[in-house]
Amino acid sequence: VSQKKANKEIPQIVSSLYDLMPETHGGFLDDRSDYSMPSVELNKKDYMGVIEIPLYHITLPFKANWDSKDAETIPCRYYGSIYNGSLIIGASESNIRCSDVISIGDDITVTDMTGAMFSYTVSDIIITDIIEAEALTNENADLTLFVKDALSNEYTIIFCNL
Repeated sequence: VSQKKANKEIPQIVSSLYDLMPETHGGFLDDRSDYSMPSVELNKKDYMGVIEIPLYHITLPFKANWDSKDAETIPCRYYGSIYNGSLIIGASESNIRCSDVISIGDDITVTDMTGAMFSYTVSDIIITDIIEAEALTNENADLTLFVKDALSNEYTIIFCNL
């Protein structure tokens, strides 16, 4: 799928995901025996929810399973769960178009397929040319986004707190 085609499809995917969710409500971390996140199949792809960066007018679906090729056109869950603060989502600069200007203190919202909306604040930003699992894990972050810039091949790692 080309980026141009994906950009045209994204608003419809987001709208469909919101239509499939129950009414949105505040989400919170809690102790549970099962941290697996529900997903829904749409157009033969599994989605886990929607990520929003309101200041930059970005609203994107994110896929349930990591695929480096898919992450070039749509964000994908790399690892973890929203329910225990271990969620890591990977994307490209072509969909998270603010990675060069996003700042500490900016707000990010993730809504899962149960309608639970989790609100985060950007707490740290790191730019690196090598992406390793150790760089993505931060015990002080409840959500991690990493964004690849196709031109520079650098990654912006955005750590967020609930």
